[in-house]
Amino acid sequence: MSGNVRSHLRRILSLLFAVGPVLLFAYDTGIVTLVDENGDEVLSYPAGSTLYVHVWDSDRNCCPTTYETIEVTVSSETETTGETLTLTETGVNTAEFMGSMSFEEAAASNGDGVLQVTRGDKLTATYVDPQDDFGNETTVTDKAFYDVTLKSGTLSADETWTAANSPFLVTGDVTVPSDITLTIEPGVEVRILKVSDDQSSGSDYNRSELRITGGSLIAEGTAADSIIFVSNAEDPDENDWYGFYSSSPHVIRLSYVSFRHANYVFGSGSMDFYGDQSDSLRITHSHFREIGGEIFRGSIYGYNGATMVIKNNTFADFSSYFMRESAWLNGDGTLLEIDANEFVDPHGSLMDYGLRVQEVGPKILFTNNQSTSNSRLRFHAYGENATEDQVIIENNQLVGGY
Repeated sequence: MSGNVRSHLRRILSLLFAVGPVLLFAYDTGIVTLVDENGDEVLSYPAGSTLYVHVWDSDRNCCPTTYETIEVTVSSETETTGETLTLTETGVNTAEFMGSMSFEEAAASNGDGVLQVTRGDKLTATYVDPQDDFGNETTVTDKAFYDVTLKSGTLSADETWTAANSPFLVTGDVTVPSDITLTIEPGVEVRILKVSDDQSSGSDYNRSELRITGGSLIAEGTAADSIIFVSNAEDPDENDWYGFYSSSPHVIRLSYVSFRHANYVFGSGSMDFYGDQSDSLRITHSHFREIGGEIFRGSIYGYNGATMVIKNNTFADFSSYFMRESAWLNGDGTLLEIDANEFVDPHGSLMDYGLRVQEVGPKILFTNNQSTSNSRLRFHAYGENATEDQVIIENNQLVGGY
């Protein structure tokens, strides 16, 4: 709750208490908020800061001439049992209570009055309200994080998301414009706020996107240190965030990436690649699952020797198509290679509009892939000079309509 909201509540409560004692017996469900020293709500506490808890609960203001106290519990993913924190009323007649506690980056030590944490921990403040709006005992909570790196907005220069600053919490659209490269190091975890976009922009005003609009995305992990994109929700859903939006990107490379809980992997933008880019699109050794829609929602265009490789990946639990729109290949040496991928049930159909080569020169390889259902494929060769060896389909194990 922001400081302005609390100020309004304070004025309202002052008026209510001034009316007469009969109103003091009305019940209200309390509100607990993790805040800073100024009472402003906190999403992530920086290392070295202090945790503050604020509670507003009108029916705990039993005596209008006394500073009263209440108790809450604060816990972390490191210290799961938590610590008891006493909050003191901010004035003799405010019904607002505040208290603070220090952090310690160490193993859990219950009952020492310090909250032990690890970087990236989710923090929980728990308040047991003896009487809610209906006079019943109820438990209310608030959550924040310890020392996560917050990200939102448009990059103005090349940027690297380092393992040392992981985890990252995306709160709104992150845009990588022309001539800018976002590099994500091995071992980085990128968390995305559930159904949230503080930019209120992009293809989905309600969900965060990683938007590659002319720039480049390089996210290359290793077998030992993968890169994770995941919802930060306690109960994540396959539509918690939008996914990647790509419009005329320069280069996209994903390797050893684990990607979950999005509407799409690549959403509704058009991906145009040209031959002056080494491995224009390269997705290898990655695992994509729990996707609400398509893996590739928009069209893919390759020109003048562009190389696009999708190899040794697992695609699972996507509700719609692997490739919804067409992939168009033009020019000598242009290549789309889809090789040694596994499509794991449940999943939608592999292709809708299909893969297309234009005239002589470009080539499609669809080889060594496995799919246990919904294996519909479509391939097209256009133009008077197109030849049958421009589309190679071999050594696949496919079940279902294709």
